[in-house]
Amino acid sequence: MRDRYGMPGRKEHGFKCNEEMAEMVLQCGISGRWRKVMWREWSRAKEEMQRSDANYATFLPKAEEASRFKCHGMYEQEKQINLDVEKTFPDHPHYMAGGNGLLPFRSVLLVFSYHQDRLGYLQGMNCVAGVLLLLFENEQEAF
Repeated sequence: MRDRYGMPGRKEHGFKCNEEMAEMVLQCGISGRWRKVMWREWSRAKEEMQRSDANYATFLPKAEEASRFKCHGMYEQEKQINLDVEKTFPDHPHYMAGGNGLLPFRSVLLVFSYHQDRLGYLQGMNCVAGVLLLLFENEQEAF
């Protein structure tokens, strides 16, 4: 059964992935117009955003202040983030030196490491955050 958007299995509470749909996605991928919707639903990011108190706009100044005053190990994490941001997807126009995507990219990683202070910034997070920023084009949603 398909919904009004032509997507199989959509319910009011989200997408229900059955074996046939999962196989189709694995073989064919997800078209660009559905990637954001499917990512939010299947990763449960939509639910997490609704129930979480994590607000990117609130955490950004706190993370920058913690780094500036070298609190919670944020200064060291920011140094590593700055190094990794410059090396991540260097040929992508959005992330090239001088590109308008570098500051939001750096900020999302800094805020995440501040919010998840027990975890902090880990190698590989830059790749995930970079892709999410390209997908969502919005720092709050990527966070």
